[in-house]
Amino acid sequence: MSWLFGLNKGQSGAPPDAPVPPAPPPPAGGSGSGDKPKDKWSNFDPTGLERAAQAAKELDQSRHAKEALDLARMQEQSVQLEHQSRVKEYEAAVEQLKGDQIRIQAEERRKTLNEETKQHQARAQYQDKLARQRYDDQLRQQQLLNDENLRKQEESVQKQEAMRKATIEHEMELRHKNEMLRVEAESKARARVERENADIIREQIRLKAAEHRQTVLESIRKEQVDRVLLMSLLTSPTGRPLAGRVGDPSHHPVFYINYAFCFIVPQRNIELSIIILTETEDCVCVVCVCVCVCVCVCVCVFSRLLLFVDEADAFLRKRSSERISEDLRATLNAFLYRTGEQSNKFMLVLASNQPEQFDWAINDRIDEIVNFMLPGLEERERLVRLYFDRYVLEPATGGRQRLKLAQFDYGLKCSEIAKRVEGMSGREISKLAVAWQAAAYSSEDGVLTEAMIDARVDDAVRQHQQKMDWLHGEGTGNNPHDINGNCFYV
Repeated sequence: MSWLFGLNKGQSGAPPDAPVPPAPPPPAGGSGSGDKPKDKWSNFDPTGLERAAQAAKELDQSRHAKEALDLARMQEQSVQLEHQSRVKEYEAAVEQLKGDQIRIQAEERRKTLNEETKQHQARAQYQDKLARQRYDDQLRQQQLLNDENLRKQEESVQKQEAMRKATIEHEMELRHKNEMLRVEAESKARARVERENADIIREQIRLKAAEHRQTVLESIRKEQVDRVLLMSLLTSPTGRPLAGRVGDPSHHPVFYINYAFCFIVPQRNIELSIIILTETEDCVCVVCVCVCVCVCVCVCVFSRLLLFVDEADAFLRKRSSERISEDLRATLNAFLYRTGEQSNKFMLVLASNQPEQFDWAINDRIDEIVNFMLPGLEERERLVRLYFDRYVLEPATGGRQRLKLAQFDYGLKCSEIAKRVEGMSGREISKLAVAWQAAAYSSEDGVLTEAMIDARVDDAVRQHQQKMDWLHGEGTGNNPHDINGNCFYV
């Protein structure tokens, strides 16, 4: 019932149904006790409470008590609603304040992010600039280093070239000195020998002069005698037919000229090589050997001789296995006819890399077979040194010196090459040396290096292996490591 006294107007709550009880009376003997302190309710006026209690009784007894109570409740509810509306306004203001704060914070964050982005961009640009500067510095340093290395290499090459030239000049000077010393020693030895043998030389000169004088006199005497005899023969009756034959002109000169040239072997008809070896006291080993085809007539002129035919299987092949021309068949028949019987007038030597290609009639005429094996390690080393000196060292040290040779151990290199070219013949080794010379001439600076020599040796070994593979594929039956040349003595 606080609303009756005007208290707690702003507070919500149902009015109390029970009246407030009156204050209890003071205890007895309290008025006379002057020595005790006063109570807090001593100054309280209960008249208000009495009036309130009286009004409550009247209100309870009134028939409008319920409406009054409802009115009071409605007032309380309106106050509460007003209070709630104010609370909502306060909450809306708080929410608006929070939204403003969030918006301000977002704006500040956006500005912060923009500023951070700008700072990051500026930092990245600065770092990129520094990186570009570092890269440019590195490029400059690398270029300077490359230039320095190139300069050092050029200086090294110039020094090596100067050392090589000095070495070659020193070698040539030493060789020239040795050559001069050798010539001087030979001249001194020759002069000493001539001085010691002066009487013998004079005696030989006198004998030669006397013999030459006697020969000239005999030739003059015999020439005069021959002339006298010829003139007497031509002037005599028995010599008239000869004089008529010699003195009268020929009515058919073309026929006689062709007949004369038939005995002269043209280059296109040569089937056997003409080899003049040496002259002895009783005979010339080879004077003239011709096996040719001229006007379908095989002409053979033999004397006491030693005849060597290289690659004889080219025209002495089997007649039954291959198709040969009539001229070659006639040549083979003439050869077989002339070698059918034993003779002491000539000896025939045939050389071939494929002896199985010979005709069986040729094999029957062979008296002895000599097999020449491929060169061994020692022979290969000698051949390599010989051809290296002929095709590389001599052009590099003598003449116009268009070929230059790098500095390395020549003897050791020749020994290594001799070990690597196992199975090669002398011709292949000579071709390898010619390939070294050609490689030096075809190079840019004209210098033959050790690497170029090794490259040509590798090529030669590979080509030799390819040839051996081809030979195995043909199935000739020969051992590829024994094929070099076979000589047959008849």
